[in-house]
Amino acid sequence: MISETNLPAELYPQYTTVQYTLSNPNVNPNILGNAAPAPSGSPVFLFVLDTCMIEEEFGFVKSALKRVIGLLPDNALVGFVSFGMQAQVHELGFSDMSKVYVFRGNKEISKDQIMEQLGLGVSGRRAPVGYRQKGMQNGFPILGVTRFLLPASEGEYTLNFLLDELQTDQWPVAPGNRASRCTGVALSVASGLLGACLPGTSARIIALVGGPCTEGPGTCFRRHPILISFESMNSVVNEFRGS
Repeated sequence: MISETNLPAELYPQYTTVQYTLSNPNVNPNILGNAAPAPSGSPVFLFVLDTCMIEEEFGFVKSALKRVIGLLPDNALVGFVSFGMQAQVHELGFSDMSKVYVFRGNKEISKDQIMEQLGLGVSGRRAPVGYRQKGMQNGFPILGVTRFLLPASEGEYTLNFLLDELQTDQWPVAPGNRASRCTGVALSVASGLLGACLPGTSARIIALVGGPCTEGPGTCFRRHPILISFESMNSVVNEFRGS
């Protein structure tokens, strides 16, 4: 019970940062997709990158992201999701080729649907050819986690190569209109991915966004138009004053 002599840690001025450890007694490590919590000292970072940017900004963001990944601890788990008109989950643990799972940006997706499409549900228990299958790595089962999350020491080269090949969103945008940006779906997919791979584990979703959501769940701006004419602005002001 909180009292004058028994205060929570966040109320002490000398504690500038407080981290909580969540326990989940319902997690069964024998079920695919229900991986054990991350070992102590192994942070988890899932980067979500907006591709609806101009080339100059996009190049700057990619170079900054490479520097950030290079500064992460070697044991930190790293994942990557990109989005524009659609959301793409990049599979880092597939060694033979670049593999991407695509989600429609104008449709709300449940956690169960995310698990099924990513192969983390019941139907995805059998390992496809090309995966490393040698028990556990960094305390995690290979299929449940390291398909999409790799230690920074192992995934840095893969991520750098992926960022070099990544382009801005190629979905056509009419002149004067906003780009189709499905931020809501991308964040929902990222959250579902972490919930499926690391249930009960604290993780960080780092979203690098270049503008408002204009497509699907979470839309706060319509795609068109960007600018309002001077006459329209005057009419809105006049109506407002008159009311």
